[in-house]
Amino acid sequence: MTLPQELQRRRVPGIVTHRSLSVTARSFAGFAVTTPARTFLDLAGKLSLVDLTVLGDAMVRRHFTTTERLREAASAVVGSRGVVLARKSAALVRPRVDSPMETRVRLLVVLAALPCPQPGGEILDEYGQWVATADLLYRAQRIAIEYDGELHYRRRRKWRQDISTRDLLREMGWHVIVLTAEDVFRTPLHTLHRIHDSLAARGHPQLPATLDPRWEQHFPPWFDTLSA
Repeated sequence: MTLPQELQRRRVPGIVTHRSLSVTARSFAGFAVTTPARTFLDLAGKLSLVDLTVLGDAMVRRHFTTTERLREAASAVVGSRGVVLARKSAALVRPRVDSPMETRVRLLVVLAALPCPQPGGEILDEYGQWVATADLLYRAQRIAIEYDGELHYRRRRKWRQDISTRDLLREMGWHVIVLTAEDVFRTPLHTLHRIHDSLAARGHPQLPATLDPRWEQHFPPWFDTLSA
């Protein structure tokens, strides 16, 4: 719990309190809580870059804040623990992200210095009719990246619908890459090569010749059995 500097801290079992000179609060469900931007900054001293960006994406998706507010807050704060991480994460936050794993897939790509895909991009047919909303896409190259969680396999109707939609996208000339948790956590390097090769095959103009190895700091590759 974070309190204004002028308030006296009380000892409450199970709650750790902190005092700050720059606490901003608002009412939520009848309780005084720090604003989403302030919470984001406070957690920058405790979370990793990936987890903080997952949080930022979720806040924006739920309309608790905006990407601009998070970036402004991170730019304005000085001397706070995690300020450098907060600024880096705020710059990576995007709207239209539906799940934590979609954030992780995007960050895996970006931290390897591959071009950033667009989250939640709508795909229309030749008549302007909606066909699908891709988790991530490279529109110019007509590449869609889809993340399948357990929900896709537990809900048979949803799973069949996704298969039909992806078949239609392929008929329209789209290359569809389907990923699961194993592709992100067990074989991240193999996944990056799949995406890199797809971008190369479709002529992305800003494609680096090699991956930036700093992605490994955030997605440890020691479980990657397909990296050789």
